[in-house]
Amino acid sequence: MLTVKLLPEFAFIFMMIFARLGTVFMFIPAIGDKVIPARIRLVLALATTFIVYPILKPFYTPAPTELMTVASGLFHELFIGFLMGMIIRLSSNAMQIGGVIIAQQIGLGFASQVDPTQREQSLVLTNFLVLFGAMIVLATDTHHLAIEAIVNSYSVFQHKTSIIPEDVLKITIMTISETFRLAVQISAPFLVFGLVFNVGLAIVARVMPQLQVFFLAMPLTIVLGFFLFAAILGVISEVYLDHIRAGIMRFTPQ
Repeated sequence: MLTVKLLPEFAFIFMMIFARLGTVFMFIPAIGDKVIPARIRLVLALATTFIVYPILKPFYTPAPTELMTVASGLFHELFIGFLMGMIIRLSSNAMQIGGVIIAQQIGLGFASQVDPTQREQSLVLTNFLVLFGAMIVLATDTHHLAIEAIVNSYSVFQHKTSIIPEDVLKITIMTISETFRLAVQISAPFLVFGLVFNVGLAIVARVMPQLQVFFLAMPLTIVLGFFLFAAILGVISEVYLDHIRAGIMRFTPQ
């Protein structure tokens, strides 16, 4: 049972933990998507804060008594949570970028619908890959790794440790570059397929001018593209999970 003497310290530590963890929950995929109501995210953040409170309490003792110290510490925790959430969010964007490239290569660049996660207009194939990525993250319990990374981040970004802007810039650039690299890797078979298929159509049109290749190109591209997509979907999921885990582990001490 809390006494009046312990209540201010408990409130301070709980507020600091909730600031970092709640900010992460606002941005990470699946939990931070717009389709999830804000109240559910708030309840999840509060419940997780209660769970990790005994583990993280030693990082905040003794509690400061000055208001400016508390305010600066709160801003520090909010920034760390924002950084972690955005790094994980940027890592997950590989599916979205790769989906756009794949859709353009197999002739589905015109098929669009509302993205249920972000409530924005997006390509159908992109929506499928984004939802598929969120599904395999939850199915493989990779989101538990994100919570573990939040706890372990206190060994990397401690409460009283100042943030080095060069390190923040470096990790952001590294994450963006690896995200684009993964998107190109995911769509690489379709880039090769589009090149070979279009060259083949050009040869056929040259050899048989009477054949209406333009009437055959679109259905063939879509059908063969779907066969290729189904063949490599398992590989895409494995590569994507490794990428997400690597992005999360950046906040875990090696």
